[in-house]
Amino acid sequence: MGNTLLVGYSRQVITPDYAVHLTGYGDDESRLSEGVADDICLTCVAVTSGEDTILLYSADFLSLNMVAAEMLREKVCPATGIPAEHIYCGATHSHNAPSLYANWESAVRFRETFLEASVTAAKEALNDRAPAQFQFGCREQPGLNFIRHYVMHDGSVSGSNFGDWKLTCVGHTHPTDPRMLLVRFLRQDKPSITMMNWQAHNDTVRETGYNLVSAGYVAHIRSEYEAITGDHFIFFQGASGNQNKISRLESEKHGLDWIAYGHKLAHLAQDMLPLLQTAESTTFRTIREQFVVPINHDWDHMLEQANEVYNLWKTVGKAEGDALGKTYGFTSSYQTRDIRNRAKMPRTTKIELNAFCIGPMGFITGPNEIFSTVGHYVRANAPFQNTFIISGNHLYLPCKDAYEYRSYEADTGYYSKGTAEVVQEEFVRLLKTIG
Repeated sequence: MGNTLLVGYSRQVITPDYAVHLTGYGDDESRLSEGVADDICLTCVAVTSGEDTILLYSADFLSLNMVAAEMLREKVCPATGIPAEHIYCGATHSHNAPSLYANWESAVRFRETFLEASVTAAKEALNDRAPAQFQFGCREQPGLNFIRHYVMHDGSVSGSNFGDWKLTCVGHTHPTDPRMLLVRFLRQDKPSITMMNWQAHNDTVRETGYNLVSAGYVAHIRSEYEAITGDHFIFFQGASGNQNKISRLESEKHGLDWIAYGHKLAHLAQDMLPLLQTAESTTFRTIREQFVVPINHDWDHMLEQANEVYNLWKTVGKAEGDALGKTYGFTSSYQTRDIRNRAKMPRTTKIELNAFCIGPMGFITGPNEIFSTVGHYVRANAPFQNTFIISGNHLYLPCKDAYEYRSYEADTGYYSKGTAEVVQEEFVRLLKTIG
């Protein structure tokens, strides 16, 4: 194959035609689907340079954790011969996606569909490979996302995104990351392939389709962008752990606008195409490592009260659980759920981090739902002009400040304070190793 860049594409529609349990709004309630707003897809891009091939997956799930990614690799590697360290996975973070990890019958069935589609997508993408030019670029798109932690008039900080009082805040705790990154594989005899990297929570159908299967705004970027460009499209959610989307509608009911938001991003991406640079080098370099990180057991001494609040939540109602929880100092019933879960966990766990580059573009992938602060730090300190961030979006990875002002993510997350800062340093180190 020489040094020619070969790129292929596959998209598998895996929308269930049966009722499934949905996941994505913070608790373990049984939310059963009542229909379909738009399709759930698994997309794969195969990229070959010289003798090396990588596979990039993006799934319309709330998350793809390390276990799910490893299950995918165990199926795909023997079927394709691609080594595990060359397979990278991200989730678009749809909050109306079928449950992937539970033991409900629908979840087990959907998990099997996902794994079968992973193999099919890999084979199709490999068979679809054709010579391509590698184009890339970055542009700021301000006014489309915001940090969902608020500085109030009295100088206090609220780390919760719930309640209309947030409309009276005087500012936000951190800057957003308004950068949209595009990678485009320009193929002569086949449709070109565009990869988008953007960061804004994909929880946009609550008001109109709480119990509908949906890929959220990503479905509408995909359909609109492909309609106006003729390209194949794949979306990778970036550092969106504390970043929400800003409505494209005048109404405050932001859950109504997932179509308008997707269309807006699609047209902004189209406008970027003439600005993309063409890479002279497309050499691969890859690295994967696992790191031991601490679990947050700071609240274990409150386990008895957490059990009391949790049981009230589940037997009477969440409002009653929240009210009792406030008397103990909990931010919500969700926190008591996660205290119960963390108390059963060991003191440490492992996080798998990946870094690779294609010529002048750096890429990082990790399993967690990382904050904008991590994205800013990595991009500012990486040895690449642009760094593409692929998040698995499983478990919050809050910055230190979020623990200090008791954010929702810090209280319900699993990791100890300071873990995000360790992870961002490791990301930069890995990128410098291959840079």
